[in-house]
Amino acid sequence: MAGACINANQSIGVLQAFLNAYADFLINYKPFSFQASGGVSVGVRFTLDLLFVTLHINVEIGATLNLSGPPFQGSAHVGFWVFGFTVRFGSTEPVDPSPADLLDFYHVALQKGSPTANTTPPTPHKLVCQSGLVPPASGSSSSSSSSWPIHAGTFTFAVSAVFALSHATMYPDLASESQSYTYPTASDPQWPAIYSRIMQLAATDTPLTSRLEVYMTFPPNVIPPVW
Repeated sequence: MAGACINANQSIGVLQAFLNAYADFLINYKPFSFQASGGVSVGVRFTLDLLFVTLHINVEIGATLNLSGPPFQGSAHVGFWVFGFTVRFGSTEPVDPSPADLLDFYHVALQKGSPTANTTPPTPHKLVCQSGLVPPASGSSSSSSSSWPIHAGTFTFAVSAVFALSHATMYPDLASESQSYTYPTASDPQWPAIYSRIMQLAATDTPLTSRLEVYMTFPPNVIPPVW
């Protein structure tokens, strides 16, 4: 979205001249559509006092242009002091871009929200160990995709998701899926409903459901901790 406006006035005695110009642009990339409008008007105002009579003379000429698409269409209007006319061109079909599907919305969200979207392929979520991680041995390194050696009783981690979530479930032990923690709980404030403008979903439509499930696994010789 972008726009600009210019207003200029010049007064010389009883004579006043003015110029007004503007331009507005709105582009939607997913799905692609655009709207643009611009206009310019110039005029002269003249005031003359004759005894008990004051004469006001105003002459103005202006033109506006409106474009939209797809399909490409537009109109041009020219206005004179006492009359004007409009010329329409392009398609007569209404501008109604097709809604994006869920996969398109997912890809758009990753490209926009990932901090590394411009350098590496975007990832839907990122795991970060906040405390309890055993420092790697000298000369070695660890990553979010490798196993984490941790201290007992002090381990905390966080998961950041680029795509909006409606629910998140944590399974502390993959071998026992009966124990889980789901958020938000019944006593927690509900998370905002998820809608998509590019999918043309409004508050009157059914919101999207996006669930994140996190599973923890432990080596065979390690007893899973009690959460």
